[in-house]
Amino acid sequence: MLLILAAVPSFGNNEGQFTKNNPLVIVEKNNFPPYSFVDGKGAAKGLNVDLVKEMMDRLEIPYELRFATWKEIKAGISSGYVNIAPMIYNPDTDSTFKFSATYLLLKFRVVYRKKDPPINTIRDLRDKVIAVEDESATENMANSFSHTGNIVFVDNLRRAIILLSQGEYDAVLCDEQSIKHIIRENRIKNLVISDIGLPDQDYSFAGTDTSLVKRLNSELSNLKDSGELDKIQKKWVNSENGKYDIPHKANYTSFMLGILISIFVLATIFLIIKVNSSREKLRKENKKLQLAVKAGQVTVWVYDIAKDKFTNIEGEPFLKGMGRQEAMHITHPDDRRLQKELLLDIMMGKKERGELVIRISPKNDGNYIYHWEDVVASKSRNGKVTTIVGTTKDITEKVKQQNEINELYLKYKTVFTEVSVGCVFFDSEGTLIDINDKACNIFGYADKKNLIGKTDIYENPYFNGYFKGQHSAPHYEIMEINADPSMQFFPISGKRFWECSFTPHYDTNNKISGYIVCINDVTNLIQTQKNLEAEKDKAVKETKAKLEFIANVSHEVRTPLNAITGFSNLIMKTSDPQEKKEYAEIIEDNSELLDRLINDVLDLTKLDYGTMKFNAKKTDVSHMFGELCTALKRDIKNEDILFIVDNPYDSCNVYVDGDRLAQIITNFVTNAVKHTKTGHVKVGYSYLEGGIKTYVEDTGPGIPEGNKEKIFQRFTRLDDSVPGNGLGLSICKAITDACGGKIGFESKVGAGTTFWAWIPAPRA
Repeated sequence: MLLILAAVPSFGNNEGQFTKNNPLVIVEKNNFPPYSFVDGKGAAKGLNVDLVKEMMDRLEIPYELRFATWKEIKAGISSGYVNIAPMIYNPDTDSTFKFSATYLLLKFRVVYRKKDPPINTIRDLRDKVIAVEDESATENMANSFSHTGNIVFVDNLRRAIILLSQGEYDAVLCDEQSIKHIIRENRIKNLVISDIGLPDQDYSFAGTDTSLVKRLNSELSNLKDSGELDKIQKKWVNSENGKYDIPHKANYTSFMLGILISIFVLATIFLIIKVNSSREKLRKENKKLQLAVKAGQVTVWVYDIAKDKFTNIEGEPFLKGMGRQEAMHITHPDDRRLQKELLLDIMMGKKERGELVIRISPKNDGNYIYHWEDVVASKSRNGKVTTIVGTTKDITEKVKQQNEINELYLKYKTVFTEVSVGCVFFDSEGTLIDINDKACNIFGYADKKNLIGKTDIYENPYFNGYFKGQHSAPHYEIMEINADPSMQFFPISGKRFWECSFTPHYDTNNKISGYIVCINDVTNLIQTQKNLEAEKDKAVKETKAKLEFIANVSHEVRTPLNAITGFSNLIMKTSDPQEKKEYAEIIEDNSELLDRLINDVLDLTKLDYGTMKFNAKKTDVSHMFGELCTALKRDIKNEDILFIVDNPYDSCNVYVDGDRLAQIITNFVTNAVKHTKTGHVKVGYSYLEGGIKTYVEDTGPGIPEGNKEKIFQRFTRLDDSVPGNGLGLSICKAITDACGGKIGFESKVGAGTTFWAWIPAPRA
C-alpha cells in the first residue's frame, strides 16, 4: 500500500492553484488489477495509473497518487480530502459528486469452479455463497438479487478468487478483466468465467470540483481523438475484437479467373495442336496416361489367352512372362478360387468385365499384400475373347486403414450400446440415426427399429429449441418433461426429469452434420432432493418453533415463580396476620398458575411427540357434563357473571375419551370467564353428525379481526391485564386435531365470542 487516506490533510484549491508543494490529490482503488495496483517492487501500475499520468502531464498539473479502499475514497471525496478518483458511476452516490465522461465500460461477470454446475443466469445463483467486494459497485448488484443467494462481503478481491478456487465460496462477482488478471497472475486452472446478463458499468473520474471535471472531460476527448486513450486501454485490457486473417475475395476471384483463362488458353492450344498434328496429341495423351498410371501406382498388364502369357504394360512387372497357373501360385490360397472363376468367366464370354480384391505375394515369399484388380475382356472382330487387359493397384494401406476403422467402430458400438446413460445420434435434418437400449428404455420404446430413420426431433417441443438454433457449442440442462404419449418420442406419461447434454458433430468441412444427445433419467434423484429439502425446511421450522416455545415457557414461568419467591420472603418478615393472609393467598394463586402452566406445557409436549394417550371408552356425556359444570361453577368468583348450563339429554352414551373432552370444555369456560366482566357464560353440547359438539358462549369484549388468525397459536394473549399463560386454546386445538375433530369460533367485537369443538364419538 502506498499511502492511507486517514492521515491526508484537507485541500481547498481549484485546479489552477495546484503546485509541487500542494499537488492535486488523486486516489486509486487498491488491489484492483488491471486498473490500479502495486506490483512486487512497490510500483504503482495499471490502466488508471497510466491514464492519470498522461492526462496530468498534458494538463501540466502536479499531482500525488495514493491508494485506498472504495469506502475511504468515497469518504475522502465527500470530506474534501480527495480531489479526483476513478470510480464506477452510481446514481445513488452523494449528489455533490461530479462525474466525468466515461472512459471505459466494465463488464461484470461471475466466476465459479469448473467442476460445479454451470452458472449461466442470476437464477443459477440460488442458494449459492457469493463473494463480492465491500463498498464496490458489485455490492449494489448483489443486493438487487440477495434473495437468490447468500452474499459474503470481502475486502480483498484477489484473496476471494483464490479462496474460491480452493472451495471457500460458490462464486465471486466482479468485473471480467480483474478476474482474468488475478487468474492469470496466480496460475489458477479450475475456474470458469460466465456472463449472467449483468449490465455494463461506466468507469469515470469523480470529484466535487465542477471546473476540474470539465477540464478532465476535455482532455479525455483529446486523448480519444489522438488514439492515445485506445493505446492505454489495449495495453491493459484484452481487446474483444480479435484480428483474423480473412482471405480477400477479390484476390481469390482474380486468381480463379486467371486459372480459368489459363485453362481456356491451354484448351485452345490443344485444339490447335489436334487440328495441326493429331499424331503429336496422341503421343502426349499417351504420355499423360503413362504418368497418370505411374502416379496412381497402378500396374497394367495383358494376358494373351492363346499364348497363356502375361505381358507387363506399365508399373511393377510381377506377372511378366508368367502363365495363368504360375500367376495362381503367387496368389493367396484362400483367394485363388475367386481369381480363377473371374478369369474363366471372362475368357468364356460370360462376363465383359469384373473386379475383385485378392492377396498376392509378388516375390512368392509368403509376404502377401492386398491388390485390387479390374479385368476387361478384349475381343477380336468375330467376337471371340483373345486377350484380357487388367489393372492392379496395391491397396494394402487402405485395407489396414479400413480394418482400423472397423475396429474403432466396434469399440464405439460397444461403448454406445453398453454405456449406462441413454445415447441418441441425429443427423442435421433431425432424423434419428442411432439409439442405444438405455435411451429406448427412457423414452419408453421396446424396439429401436420403430425410431431409427423416422423420428423428427424438430417436432419435439423439448428438443427443438436447441436444434432449430443450430447451436455450435455443447449444451447441458436438466429438463422437466411432462410426458404425453401423443408426442413424438415419448409413449410414456407423467412427469420426468432428464439430465441432457447436446453435442454438435462436425463434418470435414467444419459444418454441423448431426448431434449427439446423452440422456439420464434423474427423476428419482430430483424427487429425493425435493424430499430432503422439504424435510430440511420442516426441521428448521420445528427447531424454530421449539426455540420460541422454550423462550415463551421461560418467560411465563418466571412471573409466578418470582411472585412465589418474593411473597414467601415477605411473609417471613411481616408479623401482621392480615398481611400474612394476603401474602399466602397471592402465593397460592401463583402456585396454581404455575401448576396449570406446567400441566399445560406437559400436555403440549405429549401432543407434539404423540405420546398423549387417548382412551375412547363408553361414556355418558350427560352425566360427565353435569358433574363438570357443577365444579366449574364453584370456581367462578365473579358474581356479575351468570353461568348457564345447556345439558340437552338425560343420557348420551358414546365412545369418547371423556377426560380430553372435559379438558376442552374446562379450557373454553376458563377462557370465557377470564374475559367476561359482566353478563353470562353459557356452556353446552349436542350430538351431531356422529360426534359430540361442545360450545361455550360469553358476553365478553369479542375478538378483533386482526387477531382472529392467531387465536389458537401458543402463548397468544390478547389482553395482558387478563391472567393466564395463553396455552389453553392451543391445547384444545391440539387435542381436537389428534382426535380427528374440528374446532372454531364466532366472535363480534362488543357482543362476545362462542368457541366450539367437534370430536368423533360413535353411539354406544
